[in-house]
Amino acid sequence: MVPPSLDGEIASTGFGVLRADESRVLPEFLFAVVSDQRFVDTANDLTTGASYPAITETLLFDLRIPLPPLDEQRQIIAELQTCELQIERAQASIEENRARVQSTIDGVWNGSS
Repeated sequence: MVPPSLDGEIASTGFGVLRADESRVLPEFLFAVVSDQRFVDTANDLTTGASYPAITETLLFDLRIPLPPLDEQRQIIAELQTCELQIERAQASIEENRARVQSTIDGVWNGSS
């Protein structure tokens, strides 16, 4: 997602910009759907070119996505944000445990076990 501070900036022509019509789709929901592997696979199936595979904007913009009502989109976004937070916490816990394991192993090598 492009932050509002970068709206209108110049970028590579290799990007198709998707803008959410917020009367129909929330930006966070659109981002989640187009980040999903099913959408990516569908878009990849439509790419052409060997050295620089790409999909045309026309084909990209013609792809269909599920579009529940806005209230349901809000609920989905909230659930996704909760899941992301849980994943971040789990990853932090994993890193803390890895550091503890490494510290223990370091102690063995340093003779302070």
